[in-house]
Amino acid sequence: MCTTRSGFTKKWPIGVWQFGAGLVLLLAIGSMKSPALRHGGGWLAVVVSLAGAGWTVQTAHHGGTLVYAYGIGTPTPAACFELPGERSDGRDHAAEHAANAALQPDATADSRATFFTDQVLPILTQNCINCHNPAKLDRAGNLDQTTIAGMLAGGWSGPAIVPGKPDESLLIKRVRGDDPAEDLMPPPPNPKLTDEQIEALEQWIRDGAVWD
Repeated sequence: MCTTRSGFTKKWPIGVWQFGAGLVLLLAIGSMKSPALRHGGGWLAVVVSLAGAGWTVQTAHHGGTLVYAYGIGTPTPAACFELPGERSDGRDHAAEHAANAALQPDATADSRATFFTDQVLPILTQNCINCHNPAKLDRAGNLDQTTIAGMLAGGWSGPAIVPGKPDESLLIKRVRGDDPAEDLMPPPPNPKLTDEQIEALEQWIRDGAVWD
């Protein structure tokens, strides 16, 4: 975290007050008339000055640490800048960046999901799902068309769809009536799907069979 604070920030106010109290004490000793006290105060001033110099150096060191290592007091600390695929913890996060990018909204996927909702789902609901659902598997070739998992698993004849390959998908073959030996779907007396409906199913599978 770039905003991590050092424990030194808690000691800083205490050190300031101690240093100030020492200066006040030296001023009080220096104003006394006793030569011994003034002489002792001079030596004490030397000691306090050395201590103050050391404290100043330590303060500057910790101040730089707080700014450049922890980002305190800067809107964009240097410690927060990292090269692509690198992190301050020393690990390579290229895979993590790729995963995060995959989670970002995809306009193409959104358009395919909208196409499924608007064009494909009504066709399945009106012509397929009434028979091909979990409650009627024994009478519908063991095919469940209520989920994408059911479509991919397929029934007794195999997977209903092959994403990206409408011509190899049994769903398309059945609604087209490509094989005279196989029943046309939906079966009579239900009306055959229109060319526009079949094209919508083909397009859906061709685009990867996105299921919203």
